[in-house]
Amino acid sequence: MQSTFLHLLTLGLLAGLLAGCGQTGAAQCDPSTCDGCCDESGQCLAGFDPAACGSGGQTCAACATGESCQADTRTCAAANVCTPETDAELCAANHHSCGSLTVADRCGTRRVISSCGGCSSPSVCDGKGQCSCVPETNAQLCTANHHSCGGLTATDRCGNSRSIATCGSCASPNTCSAAGQCQCVPETDAELCASKGRACGSLTVADKCGKSRFIASCGSCSGNNTCSLGVCSCPAESNTSFCQRLAATCGSLSGTDLCGNPKSVGSCGWCSSPDTCG
Repeated sequence: MQSTFLHLLTLGLLAGLLAGCGQTGAAQCDPSTCDGCCDESGQCLAGFDPAACGSGGQTCAACATGESCQADTRTCAAANVCTPETDAELCAANHHSCGSLTVADRCGTRRVISSCGGCSSPSVCDGKGQCSCVPETNAQLCTANHHSCGGLTATDRCGNSRSIATCGSCASPNTCSAAGQCQCVPETDAELCASKGRACGSLTVADKCGKSRFIASCGSCSGNNTCSLGVCSCPAESNTSFCQRLAATCGSLSGTDLCGNPKSVGSCGWCSSPDTCG
């Protein structure tokens, strides 16, 4: 009886030792040790089988009827399923880098993408989904450079050097300045005097820009000329003054008057008898 008990105890110890050795040698199946999936027995499988589909050390799944284990994702999905492009992929495939896009994807589904991207200034999105720089018109470039008249050479917003023959014209009496601005340049005093037919004396008048001007003198008169209404003129010398200036008291007289013109007087006076004119 005692020998039978010892025999059974020995067998039990041997069985325990064998069981402990088996557990120590088995590899544990989990995300750290298995790239595929773990079956019910804890074995790591590749994960491509529809009966044992999975990855990342997760529990293997059995795909339903009509499904297959997708090679790229190792997940169950309907057989021959079409995976559409992302919005970014669809934009790139249709050469759109900006703006909206309406197109059918590779699965035949009509897609509306509100924006394939934006453009950096000064570029704008054209009608073909491309970012491009649209230069200003001549009028816009003139305005941007504060030119309302005359020619202009400037760089537009796209970096191109542009030459514009004229940014506009000016209404009289305005003229175009070097800065491309219409402005009225008044006459000089001499020009204003000449335009009013004044050679001497003062003048008060509005110039071509509408400003009231006072000019102290439009000039002076030479010799015996005097100024009358802005015109230099020599007053006619009377016969009496002519005779007196030349000390003639009788008889005829010829000479040069005060204005330098030849002058003749038939008689400067008469002599009392018995005197005669000599």
